[in-house]
Amino acid sequence: MTSSQKPYDNLENFRLPPNTDALIVWLDKTFPHRCPHPNQTIKDIWMYAGKRELIDFLLAKLKLDIEEEDDVY
Repeated sequence: MTSSQKPYDNLENFRLPPNTDALIVWLDKTFPHRCPHPNQTIKDIWMYAGKRELIDFLLAKLKLDIEEEDDVY
């Protein structure tokens, strides 16, 4: 994938992960933490930051859910 391509550019070959946990992990790998590039616009930087904020929230919730499940058993 080139730097200008997005993971969802080719939706015909795209398949969602089979469950929520796998989707969150896929999002984390597809949209990793990264530093802004000097060629990016402020809008692009903020848009990516928003994606990461949502992914970080989902990862934290997933971790909490897993820990709660472990406490039950």
